[in-house]
Amino acid sequence: ENNVDMKCQFGSQQVEAVYYSEDTLKCRLPPQRPGRVNVTVLADNTPLHPPEQSLQFLYTADVSVDKVYPPFGYTSGGYAVFVFGSNFLNTTSLGCKFADMLSRGIYLSNSSIICLAPSPIGRPSFASEYVAVEITVNGYDYSESDVLFRYSEPCDPGFFCPGLGRSLCPNGTYC
Repeated sequence: ENNVDMKCQFGSQQVEAVYYSEDTLKCRLPPQRPGRVNVTVLADNTPLHPPEQSLQFLYTADVSVDKVYPPFGYTSGGYAVFVFGSNFLNTTSLGCKFADMLSRGIYLSNSSIICLAPSPIGRPSFASEYVAVEITVNGYDYSESDVLFRYSEPCDPGFFCPGLGRSLCPNGTYC
C-alpha cells in the first residue's frame, strides 16, 4: 500500500501495475512469444514473493478460423457446425461466436472443433443472414477471421426439415 512503484514482471519484461486494493493489481500483458513465463509482483523493484512462489502464465498463438462446415444452416439452430482453423486449445473456455451469439466448443484437434449453431430467431441484433464465426480459447478474446456462416429460414412450407435435411411432407399431412 505504501509502495510508490508497483510492477508486474512477465518473464524478463516489466510493466506498470495499477493498485486496486491490498489483494488486487491490474497489469497489461506485454507481447511475448508463445510459451510459459513466470509472473512476479515487484514493489519498488523488489519481488514481493520468493521465485518458487511465482505464478505462471501461458502465452498462446492467436487462434484463427479458416472455414466452417456446413457453411449454412436453418435459423432453428441446434445442429453441429465443424470449425476448422489453427491454434485451437482443449480448454474449458473453448467456444464459438456466431455474430454475438455464444456457443460452447468441443475440441477435436488443434485445427478443428465442433460448436452447436445457436438460433438467431428473436434476436434484435440479427440483421443479416450472414454472420461471422469466431473462436475463443479463453472465453474472452476471440479470433478475427471473418469467416461467414449463412442462416436461412427454418423450413419451406410443405417440407419437413430434420437437422439440415429437407424432405417433402408425407401425403395427408401438413408441415
